[in-house]
Amino acid sequence: MKRNLLLAFFALVFATSVAWAQTLPTITSTPFLTANVGSDYHYDGDDKVEASGSQPITFSVDGPEGMTIDPDDGHIHWHPEPDQVGPNDITITATNAFGFDTQSFTVEVFKTITLTAVNPPITIPAQGGQFSVVVDIVNMSGRPVTTQVWNAIRKPDGTILGRTPIGPITISLNNGETVTGNPTQTVPANAPPGIYTYIFSVGAFRQFVTDRDSITFTKLAGPIASLSKNNTTTDWEVSAGPQDQLFKFDSSTNEQRGAVIRPETLILEQNYPNPFNPSTIIRFGLNQDAHVTLKIYNILGEEVAILVDEFQSSGFKSMVWDGHNSLGQTVSAGVYLYKLEAGGLVKTSKMVFMK
Repeated sequence: MKRNLLLAFFALVFATSVAWAQTLPTITSTPFLTANVGSDYHYDGDDKVEASGSQPITFSVDGPEGMTIDPDDGHIHWHPEPDQVGPNDITITATNAFGFDTQSFTVEVFKTITLTAVNPPITIPAQGGQFSVVVDIVNMSGRPVTTQVWNAIRKPDGTILGRTPIGPITISLNNGETVTGNPTQTVPANAPPGIYTYIFSVGAFRQFVTDRDSITFTKLAGPIASLSKNNTTTDWEVSAGPQDQLFKFDSSTNEQRGAVIRPETLILEQNYPNPFNPSTIIRFGLNQDAHVTLKIYNILGEEVAILVDEFQSSGFKSMVWDGHNSLGQTVSAGVYLYKLEAGGLVKTSKMVFMK
């Protein structure tokens, strides 16, 4: 009798163990419900669907174009495109030998950068003028991000203006944070008439773009020669204060956080215009407060002029060289070097002065 009871007990334990092992899959991870255009979607902290139940478990996904899932380990891969802004319905299925479980949810994709014209449509008179825009940059990726923002201007003939009036500016954002800029752009009198495209981009400058937005403005044709110098504009200037103060954090998401915006390393941009006569603009960015020197050398390495030799705060700067040496004499046509030194770092580039 006791032996039969003992056998029955072990049989029950064995049956229970088998039944316990043979369980349906259950998805246990929780997805993020927001994403940014041009940035990898983060399903959760590990970008991986987790499921309990009898192994092996395989995964599949029914979602927006471009979304995939590794069938074996559950890793989600998706890089939202601009045409996927808005709600995107997603269903993930976990399957094993005994059944399946599904998880359905909706991810809202946000534009990373949005550009809005102030008082559109924008029409610039023949003698030049100004317009303002509002630039919003938002991080809804689920993780902190660091990105760069810059702009460009496409001229009526389809070519791009040879320098970026703004940026690159490096910005760090926590999840859910927004920064806003409100630059005022000058359009010079000598700009050709026609329709221009004003573009802002985010990503890594001269490497890749994660998102961009644009507006258009029209420059009118007309006589400008009779206008005095005082009422014409001659350069693509931006009036918004120092570039490191151009973007400000939204106080509703950043009440206690200061927005110190500076390049991650020392930056020396190509001068514009290049080649040049009679003057050119040299732009640079300081990643820290430092003593700065910016000097011009001829091709033999001889010092020609000193443009900067002082302590400066971090941020983006620009200097004009008018083709004169330290004695005030116009230099000869040819190739010149300009060297920036700050914080123990050195950057050098070439430029060409024409006669």
